[in-house]
This record gives sequence, structure tokens and C-alpha cells, in this order.
Amino acid sequence: MERQDFFLMDFLSKLPPLKLINNAGIYAVESIQEWASREFGLLKTSKLNSDTWGGDFTKSQSIYDNGMIITTEVSQGKFWEQVIIPNANLNDGFLFFNVKNSFLN
Repeated sequence: MERQDFFLMDFLSKLPPLKLINNAGIYAVESIQEWASREFGLLKTSKLNSDTWGGDFTKSQSIYDNGMIITTEVSQGKFWEQVIIPNANLNDGFLFFNVKNSFLN
């Protein structure tokens, strides 16, 4: 994804854009948690650690002032993340997903 594609999200979505970070010419976007905290304010976090099922398991959940919820689970080296954004439409979800995944390389 090129920079102009990233900035297009600002015009096509009702969600505030993620910040583009330039680190010595290498572009990335801020983390979902940083973005949500900055834009909506962190209301509450919780974290659960367990040795259930013979392996390490960690689950964390962050709830933001606008009702957004980010749940992250890590178990036996596998990572899963769920982002619930109230009042977002399919277009917002696609743009958000596209921006986040285009910078993961």
C-alpha cells in the first residue's frame, strides 16, 4: 500500500484515521490499541493468564469510552484478535482491515 492509499481512508470512512509513522523512511501504522486510546479514551482493561489445556494462555480485553472492545488471545504460539467497533459499517471495517494488514510485512 502506498501513502496515498492510506490517506484515502480518511475520506472514505467515518472512523478517525490511524496515524502513519515514518521511521527513517519505513512507514507503518500505529497499533490498534494506541489508535483507540488516542481517539476514544481507554475505559477499562482486563487480563487473564492460565496454564489451561497444557499450554500458556493469555487473554486481554480493552474497553473504550465509545463502546469499542478489543480482545486479544495468545495460546501455544497462536494469536487471535477481535475488534468490535460500534456503529461501524462494512466499508469502515474493510478500510480498517486493509490499512492494518498492508503494513504487517
